Amino acid sequence: MVKMKGKYTRYKDKKTSKSKRNKLKEIEDQMQCDAGTKEGKMEEEKSMSYGKAKMIYKLKGKRVLEQIRALKAKRKQFSKKDLHQKEQRKEITKEIRELEATWEKEKQEGLSKFEPEETPIEEVEKETTETTKEVKKDD
Repeated sequence: MVKMKGKYTRYKDKKTSKSKRNKLKEIEDQMQCDAGTKEGKMEEEKSMSYGKAKMIYKLKGKRVLEQIRALKAKRKQFSKKDLHQKEQRKEITKEIRELEATWEKEKQEGLSKFEPEETPIEEVEKETTETTKEVKKDD
């Protein structure tokens, strides 16, 4: 702890005001009073550490999965946004192909009342890639 000018002191490389530090001390004192004896303290610490360990384990699992996804994306040179957009593009192209297939069937049967706009899937994919490139340039 290094004293600085004014009401701030540097404590473990963090700036904390004296009032906040005093509040923290008060809370610690209350916890000591509640625990009572050393044995009570030990039991309380064990129970808290078990719960904390569970939470940390769950968080680490989520973080590891996110890191793995990010690494896979980096290998393919995609960011999270790009991956999301890629998934959306796949869904859109599937829908377009399904619609085109149904229209072709209706044309063959002669049941079609309206004609679809002629926009091939390749053009749609080009447009989406152009928009993603523009978004990357903006970032």
